Amino acid sequence: MIKRLPIFAVASLVMVVSACSPRQGAVADDPFERLNRSSHAFNKGLDRNILSPLSKTYTDVVPDPVEDSVSNFARNLSLPGKVVNNVLQLDLSSAARNTRKICTQQHRRFGGAVRSLPKNWACGKKH
Repeated sequence: MIKRLPIFAVASLVMVVSACSPRQGAVADDPFERLNRSSHAFNKGLDRNILSPLSKTYTDVVPDPVEDSVSNFARNLSLPGKVVNNVLQLDLSSAARNTRKICTQQHRRFGGAVRSLPKNWACGKKH
């Protein structure tokens, strides 16, 4: 029984790997190739002509503390999704940590934009 195990493992590996390869002579036919290529060209043009100059102007004009506040606010907006992901993966310690971040960052500092609230005003405070 033990001697057959390596043979079974190799045979299983060969079957799994061969199932992932295309059949001989097969050509990948993408019915949306024309649409994909035109969408890609549009996106590249939009990025080159509008988004890149706009982002460069933003970083040149807006002061660094304001940029940091906007970045903090945007980063905090992703936390609820991270909490759901942590719970689904049963990583409850990370879920609790991210929930605490939501409470303290979003409410106490209003996403990093307001820093004048009292320091002791926070949910999830350690006792």
